[in-house]
Amino acid sequence: MTDCMKLDPSPKLLILTVAVMVMLAGCKNPETPPAPPREESAQQEEIAELASSAKEISKLINQMTPIKSGLTKNEVMDTAKKFGDKLTIQDDPGIGMTWIQPSASLWETTMGSVPKPPMCQFYPYIGVSSSGRYWSKLKAKYCGKRWLFVNNILVMIDGDEEIIFLEKGDIDSEASGSFVSEIANLPGHTDLIHQVAKAKEVYVSMRGNHRRETWKLEEKHLDLFRRISNCLKSLDHRREHGNDSPETPTGESTSQPSDER
Repeated sequence: MTDCMKLDPSPKLLILTVAVMVMLAGCKNPETPPAPPREESAQQEEIAELASSAKEISKLINQMTPIKSGLTKNEVMDTAKKFGDKLTIQDDPGIGMTWIQPSASLWETTMGSVPKPPMCQFYPYIGVSSSGRYWSKLKAKYCGKRWLFVNNILVMIDGDEEIIFLEKGDIDSEASGSFVSEIANLPGHTDLIHQVAKAKEVYVSMRGNHRRETWKLEEKHLDLFRRISNCLKSLDHRREHGNDSPETPTGESTSQPSDER
């Protein structure tokens, strides 16, 4: 074998050969995108985990929030109107809501005037969206000359205690002239509404760390709880079965059975 047949590659030839092999490897599958950097990949995984967590949180919120749908707004209003003139229907176009709540006459005295402070209110009402979704709410209001700094509400129902604990953001405070007000608008508490509706004697106490204001619900206030409770039950029945419940009592002996379908 001659000397020219011997393999004795020069360093330059080796470098060139390696360069060509690298180029060919890079062009082997030009359609395959390069792998993302490790930092970008980790970021994408984190975003996916956050999205999954957000879905779970949203699911839990929907389970906890007493919002029900399946009816049109007109169907909700049609059912609500069957519960007497002691309920008023008030539109709030600014937020696209309608409120089913007690009429102002509920707070009037036998002389036809609104009592002066100290004055306390505790009553249920219903919110209805433009799409027909509805939910219950409770309102507790204290108005007097001294702040209570309310942090919980005790409801004594025929001797049994129910306590609603409040967060700082649950209370709206107002001052007008020589009087102050502390107001809580609380979503949900549907079971409590139904309990009060069945009760014979109910006391409510708005309590702070050092002071409290306690009062007994009058019969007309218990009647309001019955109306709202029965309205909610009728709405649920209509949503599930397509019509109102067989009876729509208003808390008065003059209620009539709905047999005109």
